[in-house]
Amino acid sequence: MCQVNLCELQNCKCTSHQQQILATYENLIGCLQSSQRQKSSECLRQNKFKSYEHVAGWNDQVKAVYGSYRTAFLAWNSSGRTDHSLFEDMKHVQRVFKSTLRRVRRQKNQRGFDALALSYDGKDFGKFWSMVMANNNTSNSPVITEVNGHCGDMSICELWADVYQDLFKDDNAEGADTTVSSTTHEPSKSSFRVFLQQVSRCVQKLKRGKACGPDGLSAESIQFASPVVCRRLANIFNACLAHSFIPASLMTVTIVPILKKGLNTSKSSNYRSIALAQVISKVL
Repeated sequence: MCQVNLCELQNCKCTSHQQQILATYENLIGCLQSSQRQKSSECLRQNKFKSYEHVAGWNDQVKAVYGSYRTAFLAWNSSGRTDHSLFEDMKHVQRVFKSTLRRVRRQKNQRGFDALALSYDGKDFGKFWSMVMANNNTSNSPVITEVNGHCGDMSICELWADVYQDLFKDDNAEGADTTVSSTTHEPSKSSFRVFLQQVSRCVQKLKRGKACGPDGLSAESIQFASPVVCRRLANIFNACLAHSFIPASLMTVTIVPILKKGLNTSKSSNYRSIALAQVISKVL
């Protein structure tokens, strides 16, 4: 990411400066996206995100035996792995742990049936049906096959595009006064500035674990990036304010329709929309 000092003179009308702002912003986004992809690949290679099997009955029957095995292993390991008696004790507890774990896994289905019976007998029908759907690998999310008479993924997507285009259409735009004042101002140093400390504070306040916007960047990709990123953002923001210019891609959002609970899936009026904004726009 090369160092470029953008023009921050207020009321500057130079179009080449706007193109420079756009190029600098796109270069920054490209660097962040590349870094995020690289870090994701490294995490997958190192297998940092392991998926662990949930074993029903672990706390009741296996946890204590596993603790004994772990204690015996640490005792043998601390002896330099030379004490034969500690090794035999560790192997004995290990065999008990593995046999207990195998027995609990074999009883998995029976324990699930027992839990279903208890929830039904206790008239906890909400828990009962949740467990039934979990055992059947089903979810509460309905399958949407038709919206306003449109079927198929592409047809439904085109419908939503038309719906949101009409929703965000400015009816007052037609016939509005489009004349521009001929008054000109001499370029001057902007009186309003965005400081590095403000940008850094806003970046650290971003909520993590949120869905990404059109740029595919998460809040973590900026929060754990080099401090140079915040310095570059401050420079871009000041240049945007001075030139009254914001890159169009910065304000682009992804609109997702969410079905309201318990309503019919075939009517577009039964959905609410959420907008997934780009993470840089949240800082701005």
